Amino acid sequence: MKKLILGLALFLGFSQVKAQQIPLYSNYFFTPYVYNPAMSGTDGVTEATILHRRQWTGIQGSPETSALMVNGALNNEAVGWSVYGFSDKTDILSRVGVYGNYSYTVRLTDDISFSGGIGAGYINQQIDQSGVRARDLGDIFTAVAPNRGTFDINLGLALKVQDFTLGFASPQLLSQQIVYSRNANTGDINYDLIRHFIVSGQYDFKFAGDKQI
Repeated sequence: MKKLILGLALFLGFSQVKAQQIPLYSNYFFTPYVYNPAMSGTDGVTEATILHRRQWTGIQGSPETSALMVNGALNNEAVGWSVYGFSDKTDILSRVGVYGNYSYTVRLTDDISFSGGIGAGYINQQIDQSGVRARDLGDIFTAVAPNRGTFDINLGLALKVQDFTLGFASPQLLSQQIVYSRNANTGDINYDLIRHFIVSGQYDFKFAGDKQI
């Protein structure tokens, strides 16, 4: 066991680690289509969700996220759709995005269905230069554009077997580059959108009648 722990620690030590860029939501169970477009319209009803989340209140630069989401289904739940917009701010970086999702579900048997979805949107990201603190003011690039945006695509798959749902999604699929400044002498100033991979599992337990959790 000690050798296994030591080996894992060494592996992580030499591995490249990247932090999550996409917004973090507390109610993923109720709005799974935000991360996986294939989950759009899975409930078969039209619904709207408003949320606001703030972490580590009182700490300067703490993450703050707000979102408005609408979700629904068409053609006897074969076609799903969802539209959402969000605002996500962490320290000097703030991001505003608007997305539209489309999903199509194929029923393989009475108990098994397979869904595929695609989402497209636009992300605008801003740098609050007034929040930058540096010992040497010459280190701050004042010529950097305050905000820039880029087009983005999300893909998702979902397999449902009776009450169990397995999902796979890839947000920020294109790994686009947001360019704030191009300078031949100092080099370009970019922000890279990292492709994410999300695997999810869900099982609905029925307790009484049509109620489930």
